[in-house]
Amino acid sequence: VLKYSFRGRQRFYTIGRHGIITVEEARNDARRLLGLASSGIDPAIARDEQSPQSPALTVGELCASYLKEGPAYKPDKRESSWYTDRSNIHRHIAHLIGQVDANANETDVVNFVANVTRGATHCDMKVGHRARAIVKGGRGVAARALAVLSAVYTFGVRKGVVHANPTKNV
Repeated sequence: VLKYSFRGRQRFYTIGRHGIITVEEARNDARRLLGLASSGIDPAIARDEQSPQSPALTVGELCASYLKEGPAYKPDKRESSWYTDRSNIHRHIAHLIGQVDANANETDVVNFVANVTRGATHCDMKVGHRARAIVKGGRGVAARALAVLSAVYTFGVRKGVVHANPTKNV
């Protein structure tokens, strides 16, 4: 934490957590921030102005829209298929890339597939009386999750809320 004075008021600026950034990096950043404050620019206000705005739509929100409005776009799809899609979305997609901007790039999708393949979404949870959901990951699961993600993006493109489908070449 950097403690500094700006226009007669005591201010605090959190640089980062110990262990995530080194002490030397924090000291260098503190020197830079003190230089800003001495030149008449409040570092906290400058940080707030430069921080990116929250994305208009996340992958998780796009998936929720797909599950809600998708049956109107695909009336012939069976309920059991929607159940499987819902499971893939909740267990893999929302867990790994739900907070990513919906206009993601191909690299995000490749990383998602790699994480599902190596088992990053592994869990064993109780889902009801005498019922468990055992999620393991693997190549087959990654392929099915990618197919669902592709359907979600195709829905988003048809609806006009995303520009392109980044899953096309993966």
